[in-house]
Amino acid sequence: VSLKREGGSFHIKVGDVDSKIDVTFPYQLNVRKEISIGNLKLSWNGVNFEHIGEVKEEQVKLIEELNSFLEEIRSIDIAPIIRGFTKPIFSKATPGPYPITEDEIANEIVSGGGYLEGKVHSYFRKIFGKSFRSFTPPGSTNFYLRVMEEDNAVAVDLVNEGFGENQVIYILAKLLRSGTKTLLIEEPEIHLNPNTQREFVRVLHEMVKKEGKRVMISTHSEAFVSSILHKVATKKISPKEVVFYLCEKKGKETAFRKQEVNEMGQIKGGLIHFMRKEIEEMEELILGPKGKE
Repeated sequence: VSLKREGGSFHIKVGDVDSKIDVTFPYQLNVRKEISIGNLKLSWNGVNFEHIGEVKEEQVKLIEELNSFLEEIRSIDIAPIIRGFTKPIFSKATPGPYPITEDEIANEIVSGGGYLEGKVHSYFRKIFGKSFRSFTPPGSTNFYLRVMEEDNAVAVDLVNEGFGENQVIYILAKLLRSGTKTLLIEEPEIHLNPNTQREFVRVLHEMVKKEGKRVMISTHSEAFVSSILHKVATKKISPKEVVFYLCEKKGKETAFRKQEVNEMGQIKGGLIHFMRKEIEEMEELILGPKGKE
């Protein structure tokens, strides 16, 4: 896919086939192009393929493989910067295929016979040492999302807990949905102290391994980054399993620079622009202000 100010294009290359469709946005999927792969004739709109005429049984698999990337796109979700739960009580409703609002996420949690709720509770407990449960009063169509301390029998509405816990519940629900394979998370460290951020990193890694998920994170947290690097250094994460990009604004553009990570958890260049101020302050704290003995 190529994006330009006026529009863009879809480009596909399969074997000897090299084809492109130029479009303008918003694109209504109304442009089609005929392409041939061997004896198979297909109609392509830049997104999906449809066969033209009769198709043999052995060609069905090829068509499915060509359309598989569309399913990958559908499995990508996002946890936006504005997230979490702002009210204590919710009304039961059928969640849509791509839940985003707090009501949709809350209903996603309590639907499905408690499977997602149990998953969220399990990972939430590993991060915060607390229980997470929904509560529906008998005969009511309304329900509550609640948190309870392990050594305290008093349940507290999630909205009355710290926002760090609140927004983590939202992220966990998004990531653990059956329809999500990849989750884009903006600022996962919001309202979390450094120790909790480290626990969150540990749990995210566990979910990637056990649940078969992928995460893409944008962060300004040195604690979050250093925690991931520590797991690389201690052989809990392979350098091949994680990729870092340093984003720098240059004029009207943002440059993405891939960072090289070795098996010691070290980044070539040390992410110096990202962590420079913290390093300077730490030096002054240990050695004293510059210019003074």
